[in-house]
Amino acid sequence: MNQWTLLALEAAQSCKDSLLELQGNLPSMHDPIVDRALAMCLEIERHSEEWAPTRLHRWLGFVFGVMAARNIITISEQSALMRSLLIPYPEHPDLELADHHNPRVPFQLDFGGSE
Repeated sequence: MNQWTLLALEAAQSCKDSLLELQGNLPSMHDPIVDRALAMCLEIERHSEEWAPTRLHRWLGFVFGVMAARNIITISEQSALMRSLLIPYPEHPDLELADHHNPRVPFQLDFGGSE
């Protein structure tokens, strides 16, 4: 698993734990969108090895949006969570991007396959 997949997996597990705790503390509160966010966390865990990291992070973005909209977690808390999760995953140069990037023209990428 690459570092971005592992990061998404850890974030999904953290969100899942928060959502399960909320449901345990407020069993009378039934919110279908929160249930959907929880189900998405479970799907991220289940499919993390086969799905692309971009898909995992899109789903995680939806979960974070639900949690913020329902005041389960603030944007500042989300940011702190992601920063804490990033510590074991230092950023590495994107070698694929470097192969197609011209530093003399910073806003031009060569996608290949066309003349």
